[in-house]
Amino acid sequence: MFDMTDIEGRMRYVFFLVTALISFAGQALAEPVTATLAVDHASVEAGKKFSAGILFKLEPGWHIYWKDPGDSGLPTKLKFELPAGFQVSEIRWPKHEEFVMPGNIKINGYEHEVLLWSEIQVPSDASGAVNFTLKGSWLNCSASVCVPEKKTFQHSVAIGKDSGSSDMALFTTWAAKVPTE
Repeated sequence: MFDMTDIEGRMRYVFFLVTALISFAGQALAEPVTATLAVDHASVEAGKKFSAGILFKLEPGWHIYWKDPGDSGLPTKLKFELPAGFQVSEIRWPKHEEFVMPGNIKINGYEHEVLLWSEIQVPSDASGAVNFTLKGSWLNCSASVCVPEKKTFQHSVAIGKDSGSSDMALFTTWAAKVPTE
């Protein structure tokens, strides 16, 4: 493979080993699913609604589960912690995919990317800002392994004049994928 009698050959061998180890470690540490907070308003008027949720981006070959996971898995969950008087809707679930895994196990879930969110009703007497916490939990799975994950987000939305955020278009896109029935 390498001529180990000269210094240059040894250096190439060490370089090869270090490069291979770094590549392997990078693959082992890569997260199969990334989760980020998405909010459609930077500020919202009292008495109005805003939406908040988690955008999941999945590496090829990985999936997370829908509210009814099917024969296996766990449903993805979102839990909001809001001040008194604020109300949160049910999770908005875009159309899911149906998969058949080894052993003829049928599951319901998402690959590639999905936004799961809820609408938050702001009380008509609210002022200042709404500080909220969103806790997400889900099961990342491939054909051979599942990894439970959870993440907590904290965010603040000002109460005042309506102002959309950079995530507004994201919510519009995913809202079109939610079944009407």
